[in-house]
Amino acid sequence: MQNAYELAAKIFQFHRKTNILHSVLTLKSRIQVMIEHYQFGKSTLNRWPSPSTN
Repeated sequence: MQNAYELAAKIFQFHRKTNILHSVLTLKSRIQVMIEHYQFGKSTLNRWPSPSTN
């Protein structure tokens, strides 16, 4: 019975590590998207002429 508990503990630890890795990769992807949106917005703001105030 102890082997079953040890196996369950190893499986739990594996899932915990993969969940942490998944969270880190998801956060990294979201940060990259935010940076791309910021850079795109910044580049389009610099590229387009400002509206005239006449």
